[in-house]
Amino acid sequence: MIALADSEQQPPPQPTQPHKHRADVLAVYCKKLSFDIYNAINEIASVVDNSNHTTQVPTARLNEWTSHLRELNCRISECAGANTTRVDRLQIEMELLQNSMASDLLDRESVHTNTLETINQIFAADETSSSTTRVSRAVKLVSAWNASTKPFTCTEPMGYFGAADCHDTHPDNM
Repeated sequence: MIALADSEQQPPPQPTQPHKHRADVLAVYCKKLSFDIYNAINEIASVVDNSNHTTQVPTARLNEWTSHLRELNCRISECAGANTTRVDRLQIEMELLQNSMASDLLDRESVHTNTLETINQIFAADETSSSTTRVSRAVKLVSAWNASTKPFTCTEPMGYFGAADCHDTHPDNM
């Protein structure tokens, strides 16, 4: 890796679209830089191949290639750092989601247990009633609880909302 002084570095490109990640913009920029360098070198190499003799490359052109390679090196390093940051953030978000799901599951189990304990207490307090009356009373109680929590629950299968609308917008896949 080539180390450059701050005065030698050019400002990196910034994402112009809000949904593009900086790493993606840098990757496109690196691809363009490397393609330009390859074409410049290939231009001279093809002249040498066709003429079967050696040629001299001007010092100015070599200096230009060196500066482009320095720029490319810096942007590749920056792109790698941006990708690492992006992956780290996604891993943290996944951990937070897993902890949130575990917490929700624990809360759901707690409410279920509390409901069963309440129903058991109703049965214990209602020893004098017939079993049919106790069961119908418990069913009414559970129905009332379900009705009050219906806006917060969903009986449809869970999935990724809007997954059908997702498309790969990477320029190479278009």
